[in-house]
Amino acid sequence: MTGGSHSLVLTNSREVYSFSRNYDGQLGHGDDRDAYYIPTKMVRLSDVQAIAAGGNH
Repeated sequence: MTGGSHSLVLTNSREVYSFSRNYDGQLGHGDDRDAYYIPTKMVRLSDVQAIAAGGNH
């Protein structure tokens, strides 16, 4: 799933990973790091059933 400048991954075990640009905190890791270049687990989420991403919203 891709957004304007970031991507999300939902695994079979219902974990969410995000990566790419983070200039507005859109990756959800709770920091102001500019970018994540490898998929990084969003630890604040669990048992996720669906995800959506987009730009300009």
